[in-house]
Amino acid sequence: MDACHYVESFIDYEKKRDYQYNPRTFNLVRMEQLLSFIGNPHHDLHVIHVAGSKGKGSTAAMIASILTTAGYKVGLYTSPHLISPRERISIGSTLISEPEFVTCLETLRPLLDDMRISGNPPTFFEIYTAMAFWYYAHQEVDIAVLEVGLGGRLDATNTVPRPEVSVITPISLEHTQILGKTLGAIAVEKAGIIKSGGIAVLAPQPPEAFQVFQRICDARGASYIDVEQTTEISDAEKIPGGQQFDLKTPHRVYPQIQMPLLGPHQRINSATAICAVETLCGFPVTAQAIYEGLAEVRWPGRMQVISSSPRMVLDGAHSPASVRILREAITENFRYHRLILIAGFSQDKDMRSIGRELCSFADAVVLTKASDMPRAVDPSEIAVVWSDFAKSIRTASAVRCALKEAFDTAESGDLICVTGSLYLVGEVLEQLGYEPDRLCSDSQNQCVISGFIHPKAREETAIKCQHT
Repeated sequence: MDACHYVESFIDYEKKRDYQYNPRTFNLVRMEQLLSFIGNPHHDLHVIHVAGSKGKGSTAAMIASILTTAGYKVGLYTSPHLISPRERISIGSTLISEPEFVTCLETLRPLLDDMRISGNPPTFFEIYTAMAFWYYAHQEVDIAVLEVGLGGRLDATNTVPRPEVSVITPISLEHTQILGKTLGAIAVEKAGIIKSGGIAVLAPQPPEAFQVFQRICDARGASYIDVEQTTEISDAEKIPGGQQFDLKTPHRVYPQIQMPLLGPHQRINSATAICAVETLCGFPVTAQAIYEGLAEVRWPGRMQVISSSPRMVLDGAHSPASVRILREAITENFRYHRLILIAGFSQDKDMRSIGRELCSFADAVVLTKASDMPRAVDPSEIAVVWSDFAKSIRTASAVRCALKEAFDTAESGDLICVTGSLYLVGEVLEQLGYEPDRLCSDSQNQCVISGFIHPKAREETAIKCQHT
């Protein structure tokens, strides 16, 4: 799509190797200029704003699904995308269409060209955020759920003047060269979405981070809900295609909640999402809508089962904390003979800590990298770091070759797990023929290809890898 190529010509900090996170590089002035040009559409939106280190996308998807089931027209803005940038902007379970995408971009294009000529061009993420605001305003959504891209304080989504609710999911050490080297410093950046006199919903946090949130809420006259102290979550029971559990919030008791997203962390995310919708003023939500919304939630690439023979799960775990969560989720939900990992990561990750954690429960590792990611670490470099931990480790120069390696290695009863960069997860989905519009509409655990990959596709993959 020419429109996509045009946006990709602007700087993309999601893929850039080295940059400074400061008010000169990241600021809201360019974003406010863009929004002013198109009539400040964000001023007319009701918004739920979601930041955090872990689970912010899942939590945003849960909130949007609940509100959609309740009968509201709900916009959901997330990042990054797995296959198509249209995934970032959706209403209900429908992605923005290609014609609508082009219309949004053409509305902005005169100003984008002027800003580029002036030497102060907007970023890739700022453009998409402005497009989302314009689209949601013109589609007259009842409410928009916005996931922060990076940090919070200087993020383009933080031009929203006053969210209905600000949600902060668990904080961990991430992007330390950008956001800060301590949990407290990172919490300050995330807390930038908490507005004066507003309401914050705080998922369980490390003490150092929670103290920062308390202090900032008090300073800004904002009230907050402590999810850890005000909710009770039971252990899960496995059900076909998901999990079932009981939840008690300050407002209701929810016995036997069912949802397709796997792992104990998703139970915490669901409690956070429910507290957020229970807090909303002017948007009443019934218990039935909460049950149905969680049962229907879709969040691809996160503990997503896409095959049964051999069984294969995708999860974009790319930090020591998220890898620990992945291990817990796999242990809780799967029984297998051997675990075969396909993994690849972007730069600025703690490769040694991640490797120590992953290799402790993997029987074989195939390292590779996403093809369209300049920040991707060469798999041979990761192999050197992980050689002290891995039982069996191989490298593949291309994702399709890593898939072939895993297919050829896997036997009946084995589990293949693709993890690391979401760009890697997205490329795997694309290699397996997944279409972007199916990401939001298909059953979370539906097999992409019966039998995982048919013989002809396996043969074609083998031929391509021989020429890599």
